Amino acid sequence: MRKELISLLFILILFFTRSIDGVDCVQPIPRVNEWMRREKSRRDLSLPFVTTLSTVGLDQRPYTYPIEVINITQKNGIFFFTKNGTQTVENLNSNSFVTLNIYLPKTGKQIFISGKIKSASSKVIESAWKKLSRRTQSTFLDVKISDRGKTPNLSVPTIFCGYQLIPDQVFFHTNATDKAPEKEQFKLENNSCWLHCP
Repeated sequence: MRKELISLLFILILFFTRSIDGVDCVQPIPRVNEWMRREKSRRDLSLPFVTTLSTVGLDQRPYTYPIEVINITQKNGIFFFTKNGTQTVENLNSNSFVTLNIYLPKTGKQIFISGKIKSASSKVIESAWKKLSRRTQSTFLDVKISDRGKTPNLSVPTIFCGYQLIPDQVFFHTNATDKAPEKEQFKLENNSCWLHCP
């Protein structure tokens, strides 16, 4: 009985609602973090969450590229980093609207998050760089892994850039073997209230 009450309380926290102008609002970001937490508990912890970011360039062609998500919060959105000089950055400079796809194979779930991109502050980028493993830093610096021990911690390279995705739509998808997939969509209204879409 106690476990059931704890589970119920946890669900209520995840799907905590509030009212703005008489409209019930939901908060999908806690669910995003919970789904990723469950996935992380079943996977190799040495591997980062690699997701794919879809952008559109000046030629109106879609482009998808893998990125590594650093942090997801209700207040600041989703922070990720990539390389300057890539097609992704070129597209972001011309069109700031994107969709992020988070695939969680161990739990059979998938999350699509759409919204607008803005550049992260230099302080946030520097902090993220310092938290990277030497293996990841070596990838950005084009340094062989065998040479990592000889390479001191360096300042943030110019090719390392960070962005924040401010979500306005979140789509949850759950695969099922014995029934149709479960789907839920949420949209941000007036930059203040998340609504559940039927």
